[in-house]
Amino acid sequence: MEIWSATLRGDGRPHTFLGRVFAALEGRQRDYDFLLAGVEACPTRPEYTFVNRGPVWLSGEELTAMVRREDFQWIWCALLAFSPEMGRERAEATLRALYAPEAPDVDSGRIRTQFGRTGAEFMIYGEDSTLTELLAVDPAWVRLFCSHEPDARAAKRAAAPEET
Repeated sequence: MEIWSATLRGDGRPHTFLGRVFAALEGRQRDYDFLLAGVEACPTRPEYTFVNRGPVWLSGEELTAMVRREDFQWIWCALLAFSPEMGRERAEATLRALYAPEAPDVDSGRIRTQFGRTGAEFMIYGEDSTLTELLAVDPAWVRLFCSHEPDARAAKRAAAPEET
């Protein structure tokens, strides 16, 4: 399986704010269910601190509304986008079989390396506040993202050995 990715880093702008990512996705994230895992984030609103106690499910509409209200920084994150048809329980069971939860940086990195096995349509990965990566099975997501973020580096990669 091939995985497509677009990476933002090193352009002097903050990368781990979802408002920028959602703008590049033209709001299409609203049609998915998101499993937030491996999260360390910095919301200032107390009602959003739950994202740090993942894994947590949010609809794309809920996640988008939260980001509109407060576009806080995500230091580490693996935000997996699943089609609602897959079902949250099935997606969660698949993810549980891939890794045992640890610290956010370890979790998000492990999920990233296993992305092709998660069943997710795409994933937003944040690393140490310096990098944002969009990973997708369908290259159309990466093309859309790069059309709004010309500094993003697009790449195609074969699945890692643990993804085969």
